[in-house]
Amino acid sequence: MPERDPELEELFKDRADLEVVRLLKTSRPASPPLDPHFPSYLRSKLMAEARRTLQPAPRQSWFSRLGLGIGPVPALAAVAAAFILVLGYELYVHQPGSAPEQAVRVTSPLSDKTNVAADEIRIDFSSPVDHSAVEASIAIQPATRYTTRWEGQTLVVTPLHQLAANTSYTVELRPAPVAAPRPSVSVAPAPPKPSPTPVIVRFVTAPSPPPPVSASSFASANLTFLGDSRLADPGTFGTAVWSGDGQIVATSPRPGERPAPGASASGSAAASTSPAAVSGSSSGMDLWLLSPRGLFIRRIAEDVITPVVAPQDGRIAFWHRAGDHYALMETVSSATGEEATQLATVTAAPQAEPVWVGSDRVGYVDGGVFHLVDLQGNAVSTALIAVSGGVAGSPDGRRLAVEGPSGSAVYDLTAGGSTALTAGATGFSWSSHGDLAFVVRRSQASELWVLKAGSPTALKLAASQPGDSWGSINWSPDAVSLLFASRSATPGAATTSQAFLIDAAGGSPRQFGGSGYEALDWSPDGRTVLFTRRDETGRSALWVATVKVGALSDLDLAQQSAIAVVTTFMDARLGKDSAGAQSQLGNDALNAYGGGLGLLAPAAGGHFARWYRVTVQLAAANPQSFLIGVRIVEASGKTETGFHEENLTVVRHDKRFLIDKVAAGPSVSLRQGGPSVVAVELRADPSGQQILVHFDSDLAVETVNDSSILIRDSTGVIQKVASVAYDQEAQVATVTVKLTPGDYQLVVTTAVKDYKQQPLSQQYTSPIVVRAG
Repeated sequence: MPERDPELEELFKDRADLEVVRLLKTSRPASPPLDPHFPSYLRSKLMAEARRTLQPAPRQSWFSRLGLGIGPVPALAAVAAAFILVLGYELYVHQPGSAPEQAVRVTSPLSDKTNVAADEIRIDFSSPVDHSAVEASIAIQPATRYTTRWEGQTLVVTPLHQLAANTSYTVELRPAPVAAPRPSVSVAPAPPKPSPTPVIVRFVTAPSPPPPVSASSFASANLTFLGDSRLADPGTFGTAVWSGDGQIVATSPRPGERPAPGASASGSAAASTSPAAVSGSSSGMDLWLLSPRGLFIRRIAEDVITPVVAPQDGRIAFWHRAGDHYALMETVSSATGEEATQLATVTAAPQAEPVWVGSDRVGYVDGGVFHLVDLQGNAVSTALIAVSGGVAGSPDGRRLAVEGPSGSAVYDLTAGGSTALTAGATGFSWSSHGDLAFVVRRSQASELWVLKAGSPTALKLAASQPGDSWGSINWSPDAVSLLFASRSATPGAATTSQAFLIDAAGGSPRQFGGSGYEALDWSPDGRTVLFTRRDETGRSALWVATVKVGALSDLDLAQQSAIAVVTTFMDARLGKDSAGAQSQLGNDALNAYGGGLGLLAPAAGGHFARWYRVTVQLAAANPQSFLIGVRIVEASGKTETGFHEENLTVVRHDKRFLIDKVAAGPSVSLRQGGPSVVAVELRADPSGQQILVHFDSDLAVETVNDSSILIRDSTGVIQKVASVAYDQEAQVATVTVKLTPGDYQLVVTTAVKDYKQQPLSQQYTSPIVVRAG
C-alpha cells in the first residue's frame, strides 16, 4: 500500500480522483537510479505547475450525464492518459475540459393538466440519473407526504394521503447547487457556477362533488349496486379490511418478491420492479397499507397474522410470529406507520384474532381464557371468561360478545354480569350505535338475529333457505341495515356465495351485487364494499363493489338547481360573457358588481384563471335559499398569483333561482406559502353540528385544536366547541359544536401549520349559517 502524499491529497480531494492516484502509484514502473537531488527539484517544479493550471471540474448534477454513458465521471479519470510517472514520483498534469454533456429530458403526463384525479405522480427521464439525488431533490407544494419508487427511468411519487380537490399542485425537483471550483492561492477566484434549473410539474386536481344537504339513509331499499372491479390478482392478498380512514390494510405473502410501495397490486409492469426476493423461504405475511384503488403505499409490519382495525382511530392490532412464540402487537395507525408496540406473548398458535374493546384496550384468547390489556401492555382486570369460539368487543368498550363452552353471552365489562344469547350464536358484529348482530346456525339453515342496545332480548330478523350458511355480517354506518354473505352448496355442484342486504328493523333480504361475494367489509363511508371472489382455479382475489346511497330528495334537487345557477354565472365570468353573467343576478347583486367588484376580471389587474365551490349551505329552513361560497383564482399570464372568495346568496324567484347577494373576502397571495383551506362543509350531528374544514396540505396534527380553529357568533364571541379532530388521510379537521340558529363565522388562524411547520399563509374566515329545522 503506497504511503499517503499530503500534497497530492490537497490537489485531488475527490475520492474517485484519489482512487486513480492510488492505482497509478501501484502500477508505476521501477525507478532508475538518479541524482538524489534531481527528483526533488523536478517534483517541486511540476507540482507548482499543477497548482497553477489544475481547475478540477465540479461534479455534475443528475440533470446531465457525460457522453461516456457512465454517469458523473471524475475529472482525473478523463485525463488519466496525461498523467506521467517520472523517476518513481507521481506527477499529475490536468488537461482542462471534459467529455461533452447530454441533456436529460424530463417530462410528466400530468404537466399543466387540469381536472386531475391523481393517485400517483409520474416523472419520466430520457437517460439514467442518480435515483438518490433525484429523490432528495423533490419538493411538493402544498406540503404533501409521499413515497417514491422507480420503474426503469420513471420516478413514481405516491402521496400518502389523497390530494385535495380543486387545488393547484407544484412538484419541483430542486438539485443541490454545484459548488464553484476551489482555486489555489496563486489563481484568481473562479466565477460561481449557476445553480441547475429546477424541473417543475404543475397540475390542478379535479373538483369534488357537492355535499348532500342531508345524509341519505342506508336503508336497504335506498342502496343501489353500481358495479364491482378487481383490485389485485389472485394470491396477492391474504386478508384485507378498511383502515377506518378510507384506505385498506391487507396482508400479502412474503415468498419471492415483495410488492414495492406504490406499485400496482394488479400484476402490471409496476409489480415486476418490486424489491429483491427475500432470502430463504417463508410462509409469513407482510402487512401493507393500500390506497382505495389497490396501490401499495407502505409496508406496516412483517410476519403478521389476523390484523384487526380499531373502531375509531385506525389503530391496528395483530399477531406477530417471533421465533418459538407469538407476540400480540399494536401499531399506532396505518397513517403514521410508527413502530408497533408489543402488548403480550403466547407460546402456542393464537386461538383467535385480536379483539378491540373500544379503542384503548386489546383482548386476546390464551388457553381458552380471555385476557385484556391496555395500549402499554398492562393487564386489565376482568372476570374469568372462558372462550371456545368467536369474541367481539363493542365500540364503546363496555361489552364483550363471547362464544363460550356453555353457550354464547354478552358480558358487561363495566358493571359486571352477563346476558345469555340464543343457543348457537356466532359471527358477532357490533354496530356504531351499540347493536349486536349474530348468526344462529341450525341443522339445515341459518338465522340472523339482532340484540338492540338497551334491549334485554334479541330478535330474529330472517332465516335462510335450507342448506344455506350465513356469515360475514357488516353494519351500515348509520346502523340502519346489514350486509352479509350467504354460501349455498347444491348436492353434486360447486359451492356458491352471494351478498344480501336487510334492514335492521326487519324485512326480507335482497341480493346485493353478483355472485362469488365472500369476506365482506363495508367501508366507513358506506359507499364501497371490499370482498374476495374465487376464479375458475379456486384462487381468491380482492375485489371492490361500489354503492350508490339514496335518491335525491326535494332539498337535494333544489340545491342542484342553486348550484347550476352559480356554475352558469361563474363560467360566464371566466368566458368574458358579461350579459350571460348578469342574467343570473338579482338587483342587489348587480349593484354590487357594478360598484367595485370585478365581474369579468380582478379589480387589481390580471385575469380569472379558474374557480371552484368552497361551501354550500342551506340559508333557510326550507329549500328557498342557499349560501354558496366560491373561490376565484387570479393569474397574471399563465402564473396563478392569488385568490379571493365570494359568498353568494342564491334565492328562489318563482320558478328559478337567482343570485341575490354577494359578499367578497380579501385577496390572498399564493406566494406566501403554507397550507390553505380549500372547502368548508356544515353537517348535522346528533349532538349539534359538525363543521368540516378541508385543507390542501398534510398538517402538523398538534396544531389542529380548539385554539387554532374557532367559531364566533355575530357579535364576535367565541363559541365553546365539543371537539376538534383531524383526519390525516382526508386532510380534514372536524369541529363538533352545538349552535343555536343564527349566523356564525369560522376562523382558521395562522396557528395551524403543515408538517413542515409552515403556518397558514393568512387567517381564513368563512360564514356558517345555522337554521332551525
